Amino acid sequence: MVFNTGDFYDLLQQLPLPILITGDFNSHSTLWGCAILDRQGKMVEDILIKHNLCILNDTSFTYIHPATASPSAVDLSICSPDIFLDMQRKTLDDLCGSDHYPISITYGSIETSSAIPSWKLCKADWTSFFNEANN
Repeated sequence: MVFNTGDFYDLLQQLPLPILITGDFNSHSTLWGCAILDRQGKMVEDILIKHNLCILNDTSFTYIHPATASPSAVDLSICSPDIFLDMQRKTLDDLCGSDHYPISITYGSIETSSAIPSWKLCKADWTSFFNEANN
């Protein structure tokens, strides 16, 4: 199937924010893990820039060509920037009988702490610590 930018523009006009669009775009770009940039990949890249959209893809392959067994990343996950940081996308390992790998997308922040732990060593009760350590 050939990617049609007109249809994609029409779809974007109808969708309320935030946006999450997924599908087999059959488009190749090094931005999402393909070895080449083809005409359709360039069209998708232009849409991402023009409409301030984000690509959730990492460089994981999403498709294995049945005849040549060559991998590519033609299945795209696109979202609006307001939800980009809260989205986690993962390509699963099992083809499940298909030529496309299943993709899992979850929404919600991952609990992480960027704080570096610190201690007030001058206020420690070193005598008690030493005694407890020896016991």
